[in-house]
Amino acid sequence: MMFLLITIGNERYGIDVSHVVKVIPPVAVKEIPCTPDYISGLLNFHGHPIPVIDINYLYVQQPVSIYLGSRIIVVDLMHSKKEEGAESILLGILAEGVTEAIHIDQKSLVNSGIDMTDRSFVNRVVMNDKEIIQLVNLANLVPDQWKSKILQANTLLADEVLDQ
Repeated sequence: MMFLLITIGNERYGIDVSHVVKVIPPVAVKEIPCTPDYISGLLNFHGHPIPVIDINYLYVQQPVSIYLGSRIIVVDLMHSKKEEGAESILLGILAEGVTEAIHIDQKSLVNSGIDMTDRSFVNRVVMNDKEIIQLVNLANLVPDQWKSKILQANTLLADEVLDQ
């Protein structure tokens, strides 16, 4: 399996590249009023607005610093349900330290040992000689109480754009 490595705070995390649609440099996004601070705004992605979250702010309450390795990672949250005919739900993830993709043997994946009852965005880890890399569970990345609000804001803006 291939994972795109990112940094959140001082820790390394991996995102399964099979969910990644595109990795782009940080660009200006349209702010959405009355949303949580971790929502950066909406990105015009090939003529379609998609929500962008600041993954640093979401989990360590510090905004992403824009460095050379900072990127917006566009992911398809429904990738694993494609065989069931589910439509794509795109989300942009603003992250730091997006510097490499690595191959991880599935045999080296282990449970973190911390059961958060499906509430944690981290479910498995990989241990190597230098560090523990935590793997991001995209299904649990955004807290449940905000998932529908993010998707609703995306739909409302898309309708507004289509009406113009």
